[in-house]
Amino acid sequence: MDECIFCKNEGRSIKGMYYMGQWICPECMKKIEKRLVEECGEEEVKSCG
Repeated sequence: MDECIFCKNEGRSIKGMYYMGQWICPECMKKIEKRLVEECGEEEVKSCG
């Protein structure tokens, strides 16, 4: 099992992702996306994929 680089939760989920060899859990991915939307705007985030 891998652990999330942010919250240290262990697990592997198809909804999580690896970034530069480090796993990020789905819950932290949602927090990151929310922060990006707040900082950059929803249209900008959607255009990045």
